[in-house]
Amino acid sequence: MLYHPFYEENVYCLVEMVGVDQVMFGSDWPHPEGLANPSEWQDEIAEMSEEDRAKIMGGNVMKVLGLVA
Repeated sequence: MLYHPFYEENVYCLVEMVGVDQVMFGSDWPHPEGLANPSEWQDEIAEMSEEDRAKIMGGNVMKVLGLVA
């Protein structure tokens, strides 16, 4: 199961609880839980390693969809 925190939640705590391989980015703009500029959310995970950011920003969901090994 993959998890996506709402933008106001602490993604670092979520990663600590479930592991980085279970977290993904998502946005549902223009709904309230979406972001007008979703790419700016990367600033929230700027302190993570490049590998972990890549997993959250697309790598994990690509695995779930069977697009990568």
